[in-house]
Amino acid sequence: AARAATHNPPNAMASRGSSSGSWVAMCILGACILLPYNALLTAQPYFEDHAFKGMGFPFTSMLIYSGFLSTSQVLLTFGGEALMLRTRMKAAFASALLVCLLLVLWAVLTRQTAHSSALYGLTLATLAVLALSNSLMQTAVLGVAGAIGPEMSAAVMVGLGFCGLVILGTSLLVQATESALGVDEANGDAGLMVAVVLFVECLVCTIASIWVYFVYLQRRNAQASAVIASLEAQRKGRHQGENARGFNMEHVLEAGTLSANGSEVSESTWRRGAVVLREIAPQAVNVFSVFLVTMSVFPGVVLSWQPGSGSAFLTKVLLFRTLLLGAFQLFDVIGRSAAQGCSRCIAPQRIWVIVLLRFALVPLFMLGQRKPELSVLCGSDVGRLLLVAALAFTNGLAASLSMMAGPLLCPDARREVAGMAMSCVMVTGIFAGSLLALLTQLGVHAS
Repeated sequence: AARAATHNPPNAMASRGSSSGSWVAMCILGACILLPYNALLTAQPYFEDHAFKGMGFPFTSMLIYSGFLSTSQVLLTFGGEALMLRTRMKAAFASALLVCLLLVLWAVLTRQTAHSSALYGLTLATLAVLALSNSLMQTAVLGVAGAIGPEMSAAVMVGLGFCGLVILGTSLLVQATESALGVDEANGDAGLMVAVVLFVECLVCTIASIWVYFVYLQRRNAQASAVIASLEAQRKGRHQGENARGFNMEHVLEAGTLSANGSEVSESTWRRGAVVLREIAPQAVNVFSVFLVTMSVFPGVVLSWQPGSGSAFLTKVLLFRTLLLGAFQLFDVIGRSAAQGCSRCIAPQRIWVIVLLRFALVPLFMLGQRKPELSVLCGSDVGRLLLVAALAFTNGLAASLSMMAGPLLCPDARREVAGMAMSCVMVTGIFAGSLLALLTQLGVHAS
């Protein structure tokens, strides 16, 4: 018994419990960040085919969302340390709740006044608010995760992908219920019901996530609360113009998460941001390229695919598109979940190989839209699902490996900023991919 106690001291067991609890909590917060956008993504067939038919909603919505997301994250990366974490998370949760309520309202109103330019503009404006909300939450959560360690960055990335599976499961359940009740898909009622249920689900999950951050992580989890408290202390010290050497951060230093070097803490946020970007550059390029490729074809090009003459979904277009979106969500999560294990055999210096190979997927997806009959891979149901699975798995794997490796290139004191900077580069890649998606449509309607 004495030997067992020696090998498993109570504080070590408590530390392991705290760490696993932090991992789950970070995963939940990661899911909360992207849940509203994934709900909108899954509901896009309704907006594209009924509410805003012919108005290019899949492309314009992605462009608005990613544009505001990218711009706001750049500002937060270089100046976000001026905001207290508590203030940032309060603003993020409040705006997320507002967005969920507005999306429910706009969806219901579009059923009454389809093709309304006013509602189209209001929906896009709501997406801009969602982008700002996501920026606040994502930079804060990834910053805290980066300060704790790479396993927490991996947890956030898993959560970012897992929320898609939650939305997919709900969508399929609603569609099965609609089919049993005989709800008409052709007139848009089925799509509207899916959209409303998904947005209400986002509202409930956001409320639950408020408890996860403000109660569990800040008060009950020793590991996370220590890091959050130290980061808040640093911010207070900068605001008051104090020297960082005056902080009492002994408990954090014992955990090995931050540095007591006063010069590190007193650097200007812009200078720190520039230094960090240089340090994380190899992995920043990787994560930027991953999302550049992904967003150039997903969701816009994928949602433009029409079932072929021999397709099993010829009369079930909504189900066909839901399954394509679902396949992406599923294999993206599998890729993200595999990243921590794969990091043992894929060195950070070799991630670029996966990133480079993914560029070959872009012409294949474009072929599936323009000339699907030329290839079984690009034109058949199975072939298209395989393409989406390959895009999603490599997206989750390569992005997570890069996000884990990036902050490790910096000293401990700059890892929170590194996590924020990696998030910023990631969404900049999303925005660039959205712009590239517009170029993939050149000549489509003309042909």
